[in-house]
Amino acid sequence: MSAATIISTYGKTVTLSIESASGSIGADGGFTAGAATTSTIVMSIQPISGDEALRLPEGIRNKKVMKGYTISDITNGSESDARLPDKIIDGVNEYEINDVQYYEATTLSISPHYRCTLVRVNP
Repeated sequence: MSAATIISTYGKTVTLSIESASGSIGADGGFTAGAATTSTIVMSIQPISGDEALRLPEGIRNKKVMKGYTISDITNGSESDARLPDKIIDGVNEYEINDVQYYEATTLSISPHYRCTLVRVNP
């Protein structure tokens, strides 16, 4: 069974929010983000294992962290491209994509897919 079939079978529909890095700074010095583009994708969201939790960067160890699998194009942002990380909205939970790995198709019938680390945005 391919990764795409597994993701579409066991995943669920979530909202992908791609925020524009072009924002503005107000008179009070606060930053107002640019407009966000939203779409729906299918993603399988799962808890991380204990070993994965140990390998997390120190700054996010005290936050709720999950992992997600999808066949849709996602990114964790880039300072050089002035692009903010994408966000996943799963019902009431909002996650920022922290890390993305792309897995190409192989001869083992594994279809191309993305694995990402999702860090919950504090409400």
